[in-house]
Amino acid sequence: MRGAKMAHPFGVEHFPIAPASIPPMAPLKAASGRLADLVLGSLFFATITIAMSGWLYVLFLLVHAVAAWLLA
Repeated sequence: MRGAKMAHPFGVEHFPIAPASIPPMAPLKAASGRLADLVLGSLFFATITIAMSGWLYVLFLLVHAVAAWLLA
């Protein structure tokens, strides 16, 4: 079967980036000026920051444990 296209593993040829019916700027215009969105966004980024600092602390402890084991 020369020249035949192989079937896509997920059954579609491509994944659309965004529906054409939604303008790209609509979410930004809808979210502008809302205090709730500002608070939720701040909580989201605070959560990410706390989680990342927690992982950095775990990495710090791991490095110190390995260093103490190597230097003992």
